[in-house]
Amino acid sequence: MLADGSDIAFFDVEAVDAQGRRMPTHLARVDFALTGPGQFLGGFNPGKPGSVRKPYVDTEAGINRVFVRATRTAGTLTLRATCNGLGAATATVTSSPITLPGGLTTRMPTGY
Repeated sequence: MLADGSDIAFFDVEAVDAQGRRMPTHLARVDFALTGPGQFLGGFNPGKPGSVRKPYVDTEAGINRVFVRATRTAGTLTLRATCNGLGAATATVTSSPITLPGGLTTRMPTGY
C-alpha cells in the first residue's frame, strides 16, 4: 500500500465458530476502529439506506467487506473489528512512503 492518498486496502470480516469455520447464518453488526494514517471508508449494507461510510457493517451469511484509504503519511494502519458475542479481531497493513516531486509521478500504476 502506498501512502499516496489514493491506495485502498480491502478488509474482509468473517464471523467464525471455535473451529474457524464461517457461520453462514450469522447476521449481526460489526463495529470498526481504525488507528494510524488512514481513512476508514466503510462498507455496504444492502437494503439499508445511508449505510455507506459508517464505522460498522452487518455480516451477511457471516461475511462482509470494508475499505481503508491511505493518506499521504506513511505508517502502520490497524483495523479492529468487534461484534457482540464474538471475539475481537485486528488486522494491520503498512503504507510505504512515495516521492512525488512537484506533486507528480512519472511511474505508471503497474510500476509500483
